Amino acid sequence: GGRQAQWRKARGSTRVCAVPPGRDSAYGRPGQLCDIRATDCASANMVSTAQKSAVQRELQSRGIGADEEALIQASTMCSQYRLNASDFANQWEAFCLRTKRSVSQVTSKALDDLRPTLHSKKGDERFTKRPAGSGPAVHDRDALVKAHGLGKRSANASSFDEVWNAAVDFKLEGSPTDRKRRGAGAGTDAEWTPSKSSRRETKVLTPFAKRKNAGAIVADLNKHLPMIAGKAVKEIMLSPSAPRPADRDYGDFERHRAHAADEQVEFIRDAIKSAYNIESLANATMIAQAPITICGRICCEDEGKINATAVMLESAQHDGGGKRVKLDVSSLDRALLFPGQVVAVHGLNPSGISMHVSKLVTPGLPKKLHPESLGSKIQHPVSLFFAAGPFTLRSDLQYDPLDELLKVVEAEKPGVLILAGPFVDAENTQVMSDDLKDPLPSIFRGVLERIISFAEKSESTRVVLVPSAADVAHGGRFPQPVSSAFPGMKSSDNVLFVPNPTVLSVAGLQVGICNADIVKDISSDCVYIPGQNPPQDRLATIVHAVLEQRSFYPLNPAAPTSSVSPCSPGLRMEGTPDIFLSVSDLQPFAKKLDGDVVAANPGRLARFDSGGSYAKVYVHEGDRVCESVRVDIVRI
Repeated sequence: GGRQAQWRKARGSTRVCAVPPGRDSAYGRPGQLCDIRATDCASANMVSTAQKSAVQRELQSRGIGADEEALIQASTMCSQYRLNASDFANQWEAFCLRTKRSVSQVTSKALDDLRPTLHSKKGDERFTKRPAGSGPAVHDRDALVKAHGLGKRSANASSFDEVWNAAVDFKLEGSPTDRKRRGAGAGTDAEWTPSKSSRRETKVLTPFAKRKNAGAIVADLNKHLPMIAGKAVKEIMLSPSAPRPADRDYGDFERHRAHAADEQVEFIRDAIKSAYNIESLANATMIAQAPITICGRICCEDEGKINATAVMLESAQHDGGGKRVKLDVSSLDRALLFPGQVVAVHGLNPSGISMHVSKLVTPGLPKKLHPESLGSKIQHPVSLFFAAGPFTLRSDLQYDPLDELLKVVEAEKPGVLILAGPFVDAENTQVMSDDLKDPLPSIFRGVLERIISFAEKSESTRVVLVPSAADVAHGGRFPQPVSSAFPGMKSSDNVLFVPNPTVLSVAGLQVGICNADIVKDISSDCVYIPGQNPPQDRLATIVHAVLEQRSFYPLNPAAPTSSVSPCSPGLRMEGTPDIFLSVSDLQPFAKKLDGDVVAANPGRLARFDSGGSYAKVYVHEGDRVCESVRVDIVRI
């Protein structure tokens, strides 16, 4: 069928290369087109014992089982897609949440279904992008055809042979590096070894205009409750208990950060003592043959992410001089532990350096910000829409998803529309390019003016704007102050600018908002023991732990990819809100939590070059929040 036909057939799922003259051996016959499949490059017998053991330990630390065959396959995938054990476990949990599979057991069949997802995220990383001016890559047929003036794929085979040979000659002779290699001896393996590629996004998504399932509900809560017709909400303001970002950034100075961490430990310690009537707590390093209870901050024994064999408890300076003791948590039936979490543990410490934990004590949820019943707080039903940025596709700045959302709001007329940034995403390809036509502040201002113009025309919907640390025009560290309008820009009484994080009082209902991905950050750096009969919901457990810690971001140290000032006073949560809205890249969800709290993640309004989702919240009159609030997570 000719070399061109073979190329076309192989393009879809394999990388194709030509065997160079004189290099028959393991590559094939000279001139033959051969396909290199990923599974051939990382066969099971090439998986190191260390890699397999690391994967096994990480899965066991999260309460996930796997047989020998699945472990080998998982280790192979780690090598193939350049994942460490923790990254693989995160991908597995996210995959199970998305596909509604059981997360507790890794199987070979499920890993086969996971592989396309990893491939689409990572792409093929065996080849690098060619430097400017170096000519087309040898394996890139389309670039070769274009560079040498041939037609499209209808070019005949003999012409393509000429292009191929010319590209091979250029590869061997065109660049100084290759001439240097060639001088060391013609026909060496270095000339024909593909280099590793820089990470690039290969995910191909449906264009927004042609998206499918627009308006579909991807998650819901209390769907038996009716949707509420729009009614203006005049009583919306910052709650008196909302946190205020501190004048001094505690992330800038190590001394202040350590002091703030001690204050957090003492704050939660007092809450634990009050909740469980504990009169005194023991020193963390005290040798005790009888059971004792100690309190402190969870931390990791080693550098990197925490696991079940590297859990330590650090006491406050006032209680134990900041000393640490290792925790053996193998006897716990269920638990969630992450760095920065303040807990009390009960058990034996016979050596003074390692404590066998028999019971984990958490502070429990704080009191409601307004403990009266829901029916006495709200005077009429409330409808609230919540969407988080990016509000435009990654490849443009047209803001089609935002326009579509405003059309829905105009039609359904909710009482409140909450928009959480980023409004100009730092990862937008046009923002990162060198040929951006308008300055970033002008783009940011244009987006705000578009929203304010909509709010002025809307008589039934109040608009609330929440900043984001990922916004290039109003970024910074989390927590963030209020993002006000630019000087000279029109404003509207129908638009409320709030800090991040914050607590809003909406017609008496307390709504907590956190525009930082604390759910994903804890999920990727924690020890999770789900327990049995029935197993806990992982996402609900994480959100519940966040509220227990009285902080909008209790993880310390913060995730490397985040811009967070840990233990800042601006993160302090004075009480439990009725509704907790937390923005996350993980699967959108709506959950009921113990303590009569509703938690929701709306997802992102735009995901790469396709539409995402947003939340519709309907609050009915009733005694309990969990029974009176309907949440729909809807595709834009």
